[in-house]
Amino acid sequence: MRRKDLLELDTLGVTDEIWELAYADREEIRKTEQCWYGDHYIQYKIHSYFRAGVLNGILKIRIYRGEDLRNSNEEPAYILFLSAKEHKYATYLPQEGKWSSAKLQNISMGAYDFTKRYENTFWISEKDRDLVMRYLDSQNRTIAGAINDWQTTAIHRKEIQEIDRVMDRVSQSPADFGQWVQEEVFWRKQYLFYNAKKREAYCTACRKLIKTRIKSVHNQRIYCPACGRAVTGKSWNEQKEIYDYGRAALIQQIPGGYMIRSFHCRKVHKQENGWQERLSLSEDSRQLRDKDMRNIRDYDYTNFKQSGKIRWCKSHYINHNSRAVVYHRNLAALRRGIPSLRDVPLEKILAQSPGCPVYLEHLLRPQKVTGYLANAGLTRLAMDYMDSYRYIKRNGKDAEEVLGINSDRIGRLRQMNGGVRILGWLQYEQQSGKKLRQDLLIRMDMAGIYREDLREILKYGITPERALNYLEKQKNQEKALIEWKDYLEMAEKERLNLQDDIVRFPRDLKARHDELTELANTRKEQERLKGYRKLDKKIRSRIREAARYYWQDKEYMIVPAAKCEELMREGRTLHHCVGASNLYMNRMAAGESWILFLRKKEDPEKPYYTIEIEMETDRIRQWYSEYDRQPDREKIEKVLKRFKKSLKPQNMQKTRVRISA
Repeated sequence: MRRKDLLELDTLGVTDEIWELAYADREEIRKTEQCWYGDHYIQYKIHSYFRAGVLNGILKIRIYRGEDLRNSNEEPAYILFLSAKEHKYATYLPQEGKWSSAKLQNISMGAYDFTKRYENTFWISEKDRDLVMRYLDSQNRTIAGAINDWQTTAIHRKEIQEIDRVMDRVSQSPADFGQWVQEEVFWRKQYLFYNAKKREAYCTACRKLIKTRIKSVHNQRIYCPACGRAVTGKSWNEQKEIYDYGRAALIQQIPGGYMIRSFHCRKVHKQENGWQERLSLSEDSRQLRDKDMRNIRDYDYTNFKQSGKIRWCKSHYINHNSRAVVYHRNLAALRRGIPSLRDVPLEKILAQSPGCPVYLEHLLRPQKVTGYLANAGLTRLAMDYMDSYRYIKRNGKDAEEVLGINSDRIGRLRQMNGGVRILGWLQYEQQSGKKLRQDLLIRMDMAGIYREDLREILKYGITPERALNYLEKQKNQEKALIEWKDYLEMAEKERLNLQDDIVRFPRDLKARHDELTELANTRKEQERLKGYRKLDKKIRSRIREAARYYWQDKEYMIVPAAKCEELMREGRTLHHCVGASNLYMNRMAAGESWILFLRKKEDPEKPYYTIEIEMETDRIRQWYSEYDRQPDREKIEKVLKRFKKSLKPQNMQKTRVRISA
């Protein structure tokens, strides 16, 4: 495409239809919300008009601006030349006499005028549109989209062809892949929808409608009476829709290596004629690996070069931390050709832990100990080890050194096919010499409690079983575990008797935790107050000045603060910053502003609103309630207006001035 030859191609003038449309497109003044550029804008129907034709095998498109045509200027703003034979394009700007390599989406259609708006950016006749679409071989719905797609492909043709050659090597997903996703990716996200009135329930795991007397288990983990699966109870009428998400990975052999395909999985449960579920999969990333499972390149299904065209693209980084539930039904055949995986029964490990996501890098390049664990019958532990590398000494000389437990405990671990949590508790048993029953180990595992979770609790002479029994009685076990640790630590600092069960196992954990927290905060405040003695003295010297701010009506009262301690208590109760530092205390001591407390007369001791008022002008700087919010804002504004009206100006001091003769 020689530019000189392009300009000699036959011209495409403005048609009568375009002239008619442009002149009929008159401005309409419309109102808009107040903005920095004004409260009116001018509305037009069309910004620019296209003329298209194929000349000497080259597609030529002239773009005329409507504004130019209305000013009797029929010279185009841009002329596009596209050659399908050479896979090249060029853009000419006649009004400026310049050439450009910019795509249609990037060329400037003139400085954008915020006072003008258009219903459509481009107009083209049906005849010209069909010509352009046939030439570009495009199925795009818009003419601009078709041109931009073609230009993007022309610029990056080599890269696109390279990517497509790789993607063409990928075969279709296995026929049972969708069913496997439904069964295993969402294995741990199954529900029992129960109707207490009809005494029936529907289990999403076994897909059975069963008779049951289950009541009040909404959002609780229970077991399905029919299949025995652990599920989440859901009231039939309390929740209309449930959305679950997960990630699945499919490993496929391709010529010259392997492709790891990653899918975003979405499952929706809707209450439509009974609970119905819908599954959707979208593949969003791929990893190309060589014959030894070494990563070559990552690909993403995304916006190609910010062109608006969604397709497979080269990723800018290699993701070694991706986790997913891996399709295992083809792994036995795949791993025979990979030396590092030949002795690791991955399919056996994954089948024993349905629904469990794993780091793909750990799975595809496993350590030797992973295969050892799986072949020793410890498939669950092998799965956990790939996820966390916890509790196992991979360079140990024998099984006992690798696992940190003796042969008897290894036998118990194998019998339960225990994972890393049970291994940790068996290690605790061996180190402490305190026997733990099998059922207790299983309960610890099901509760998701690791040995280090209870380390701070066990040091107070509490046994693992008693700790678990206590935690199981709490509504939120995870939150209770954190609060319990904090409570015991604070109780120790307060020198409470931690050999007493009443102290160690409080009936109301949260209440006792909050009491000790309040006590600790009070002690800290007392230490702070020692440094505020001088400030308190200065504040007391100005109390007479602030006394005029005392006010009340039938419902509310306003009381001026009198000392630093009151500000600290107010800030702590309402969770705002008035007492967090000495900022407002210094302002009061200097007579700059004063802190006032707005109270409801029915409960005068309970903090409600905190007010800061300027002492010289009586201007209210700020007024906030709990967490810096303003509940009942309109009502309180009226209260503050009445308060302001009641304030009398400060007495003017009379000063005698001697006037010289």
